[in-house]
Amino acid sequence: MARGLQPVQIANVPMGMIDVGTLRPGGAEQIVSGTQASPTEITTLNTHGLTSGDTIFFTASTTANAALTAVPQQVVTVTSSKKFTVPVNCSVAGATAGAYDYSILSIPVTPGNAPLVNVGRAHGLRVGDTVTIVASGSTPSLDGAQIVTSVPSATSFRVLTSAVPTTVAGSTTAAHYSKTTFYSDVLDRKAATGGGAVVITSTIGTLICGSSSRGSRTMAPRPRRIEVTTRSGVNFESIKARAMRPAKPNFTGGSRSGAGFMVRPPGHR
Repeated sequence: MARGLQPVQIANVPMGMIDVGTLRPGGAEQIVSGTQASPTEITTLNTHGLTSGDTIFFTASTTANAALTAVPQQVVTVTSSKKFTVPVNCSVAGATAGAYDYSILSIPVTPGNAPLVNVGRAHGLRVGDTVTIVASGSTPSLDGAQIVTSVPSATSFRVLTSAVPTTVAGSTTAAHYSKTTFYSDVLDRKAATGGGAVVITSTIGTLICGSSSRGSRTMAPRPRRIEVTTRSGVNFESIKARAMRPAKPNFTGGSRSGAGFMVRPPGHR
C-alpha cells in the first residue's frame, strides 16, 4: 500500500462482504399455520414486522373454519416475531396455510390533488417505489401496479398526479395492497443515512458497496475496465527522477432520498 493511503470504511462498515439481512421481496406474506382457537394465532413463514394494531388483509386461507378470508380485513395483536392473533373464531379448524397483505383503510376524494391512499400500517415506502393495489373501488381505479409519487405520512402515500384526482372515494373494506419493488430499510437504517443503495464513486473507479437485493449477502463486484479513470498516475519513464504520486480517490456518496454519508479511515473518531 502506498505511503499515506489508508483503507476506507463507509459508515464504519468495511468494504467487501456486506450482510443486508434476511429480507422478503414483497408481495403476499405467507402463513404456515393458524391455531384451532378463538382468537386464532397465526404463524408466518418469515418475520412479519407487524405491530399490534396494524390492519392486514387475508388473501388466502386453507382449512381454517371460520375462513380467514370471510372477513379479510383484520387488526393484529403481535405475540412474537413470527406470530400474531386476529379476532377470528377458528374453533372448528385451524389454518394449515394462507396468505395476507396490507389493508387500505380509505382512498378519499382529492379535488385538485393526486389520489391519496391511507393504509393500515407503517408502509415504509419512498417516492419511486411500486405497489400493487387490488379492489380500490375508486374513480379513477387504482387497481394494478402504481408508482408512489408522494409520501405525506408513515401510513399514507399518493399515486398518479394532480391531473387525475380521486373523484369517487374507494372501498374501506375490500381494498388492499402489497409492496412490489422498494428499497431495503434494513440496509438504510444500518448505514444511518436514510438512503438506499450506497455507491462509491472515485477517480480510480466505481464500486457498488450495497444494493436493494433481498435475503442475500452481496459481494461488491470489481470495477470494470470502462469504469476506471485517473487524474494522475505513476510515470515509469526512466528519464524522470521522481515518480508522480497516484491519484487519491475522490469519494462521493448519496442515497435514494438524497441524504449523504461520511467517509472515514479506520480508527477515525
